[in-house]
Amino acid sequence: MDPDSDSEDLREDGTLLPSAGAASHEPKHPRGQSPMGRRRRRGISRLAVMMSILGISALMIVGFAMLKFTAQVRVPAPPPKEPPAEPPAESAVPDPAESEASPPPPELKPVADPFNLRTTGFVVSDKPQTREFVFNITRGRSSPDGVSKEMILVNGQSPGPLIQANKGDKLQITVHNSMPKERTSIHWHGIDQKNSVFMDGVYRVTECGIPPGESFTYVFEVVDQRGSFWYHGHVSAQYTDGLFGPLIIHDPDEKIPPVEEDRVIMIGDHYHVDAEEALSIYTGTTTDGGREPRPDNILINGRNTYDCSPASSNRARRASKARQEDPTRHVPAGCSTGSIYSARVPSKRRVRLRLISHSSNIPLWFTVDSHVLEIVEIDGVEVEPIKTTRVFLNAGQRYSVVFTTDQPAGNYLMRAIALKGCAMLGGSFGSHLAKVNYEATGILSYDNVDVNDRPVGKAWDMRAESLPDSTSEPWTQKCRDLPFDLPKPVRAMKAYEAGERNKHQAVFSQGNHNGVYRSFVNSVVFSPLNDSATVWQTSRQNLSLANLESSTPKWDFGADQNILVSRDDDKAAQIAISANQMMSHPWHLHGISSGQNFQIVGWGKGLFGMGETTWNLDNPMRRDTVLVGSHSHVVIRYVATNPGVWALHCHIQWHAEGGMFATTAQRLAELNTLIDSLDSDKGAGLGRKFCKR
Repeated sequence: MDPDSDSEDLREDGTLLPSAGAASHEPKHPRGQSPMGRRRRRGISRLAVMMSILGISALMIVGFAMLKFTAQVRVPAPPPKEPPAEPPAESAVPDPAESEASPPPPELKPVADPFNLRTTGFVVSDKPQTREFVFNITRGRSSPDGVSKEMILVNGQSPGPLIQANKGDKLQITVHNSMPKERTSIHWHGIDQKNSVFMDGVYRVTECGIPPGESFTYVFEVVDQRGSFWYHGHVSAQYTDGLFGPLIIHDPDEKIPPVEEDRVIMIGDHYHVDAEEALSIYTGTTTDGGREPRPDNILINGRNTYDCSPASSNRARRASKARQEDPTRHVPAGCSTGSIYSARVPSKRRVRLRLISHSSNIPLWFTVDSHVLEIVEIDGVEVEPIKTTRVFLNAGQRYSVVFTTDQPAGNYLMRAIALKGCAMLGGSFGSHLAKVNYEATGILSYDNVDVNDRPVGKAWDMRAESLPDSTSEPWTQKCRDLPFDLPKPVRAMKAYEAGERNKHQAVFSQGNHNGVYRSFVNSVVFSPLNDSATVWQTSRQNLSLANLESSTPKWDFGADQNILVSRDDDKAAQIAISANQMMSHPWHLHGISSGQNFQIVGWGKGLFGMGETTWNLDNPMRRDTVLVGSHSHVVIRYVATNPGVWALHCHIQWHAEGGMFATTAQRLAELNTLIDSLDSDKGAGLGRKFCKR
């Protein structure tokens, strides 16, 4: 402050604090001014100051109320046609001339937590309403772990904005594609899209993508669903570059134990290289063709640190040694950049963490040091609580865990861990996961503990077979889903009855295809249509009774569409997914009707029908993404009453783009009726026009 300033400051208790100038000399008054006049002027001055303070306070209260209201509605202003360029990020590469002395680790800064559902102001209700959102999709520089790269951002951020809704709500999400050269689409992962197949967001299957400079509004209802979901890009490898975010559906009748804290935890792998570049190598003819791109880091809620020193430098060796000596260190030694996520929680509270995997490739274990977790939700399905110290998530999967903050006050590490044996993390594509010790960490900070204090607690032994109370850990096999007969859905139901003409097989493998490495389903490499989407081919199908009842029906959806058509409209569909290779794959099915996900009714070694199958027809587990282990099979059933053409694919991004992709279809006559009813100038009809642009 200028020492000659006449302004006055306030103490913390709101009283006036003399200015620096007043502390250094006595104020001077004009000659001849009486003391009474001086007192009157001082009184008027003080009154003016107090009135100003009251006015400012009122404005702040009004501003806060408006901010809270805006946060509840969450309708961002429409973006400008040409959004301003992102400011250039600082380089994360150290100058070779720098001293070998390690800089101090980045200090954690407490910030407002956008993943804390208890502070969003959202009202859980059983009264459905329409909720509107606006997404502006751009490319821009970002540094999730301190290393700058071009990413795909939603409203300038990754992960994208949180979407919250209540069961029964209608969502209207307008997506502006402000990227200059590429189309985009958004898939609402786990949402069943009852009678709204055109809103599923799958490029070249349910739509042709939003062209650059265009907009499209996704409109759908969440009819009978609740729990933890997410959204992500479904054009090429766009979600690998950052196009994803959380989607939470509330229900006053959700059947999980009550909690006082509720947070979203998105975990996943992260690449420093552009996803399209990695994909072109993977699907190309180079010596690296067919080797999945290895990630460079792991993120928790879009953040982590990264040791940016060269792998051969003394600094990197010191960083590795420091991690070995102090495994609880929550920022890497050496040339560290970036920051980590921290969550403030009170002691003696029940906490829910909604774990969502946005990985493009690797599965991850999640743990919280010194805290035993209880699984209460899997892929939007409430389950009877399952105690564990660790949760294994494949790409696209979600788990909700609850626990009590009953440990001594301090900072506890949340860990997202990549086990090399699970993810085939061999030395391809120059992966740098070793630099982060194959894990990301976040801070669970009790009460008012300084988040920069050294973490306390103890990391769990990932090989332990028992919990502290001597009960068995639920994960009995390394790198696998929970045993399929272990989770018990709270909303119990018997296995669906599958129609004979609704039973399908999907046998997948990988190998050489015309000189390049590709993925096959039923010996077919899926090839998307060039100027249309599979769903629009329905109108040219032969839906005569003779064809529908034929043992060998004829379909014409286009070459290599790999479509499984169910023809018994009043029965469930069954798909036996078999792995004819040594690698495990997480399979995701779109368009499951009735908000019930698919049921896991059978599993076994080898190809289905070639070996023994274990069946579970009494309240089988339901989910939308399941891991099919190497040389084994999983049998799923689902209600096939949702008209549409729906994607069925491996959720490892590189495999899906390499051809490990199929489609299912049902109720084609009803689908034709839906198509005929579309307005050609808006909604899904407008999306159809995008196919020709």
